[in-house]
Amino acid sequence: MRKPLLDIQEAERYLLKEMPAQEKRFFEARMLASPMLQAAVEEQRQALRLIRLAARDRQREKLWGIYDQLAQDPSFAKTIHSIFY
Repeated sequence: MRKPLLDIQEAERYLLKEMPAQEKRFFEARMLASPMLQAAVEEQRQALRLIRLAARDRQREKLWGIYDQLAQDPSFAKTIHSIFY
């Protein structure tokens, strides 16, 4: 496997806290010595953040879809109305 791809995989494991303690310390030492590895870790951090945000948006859309379906049920609409209004 190519070195940049390995760095990305290691960065992801590091960020997801999937590394054993000794491997983590070694990886952190490598980051201190390599600005390129530091950049790869930061890029992977941003990629994971964007993935989480996209997943959250999809979940929110699903929940609104479920709410819209339930809102069409008169008994649900009456219950919601009695709770919030």
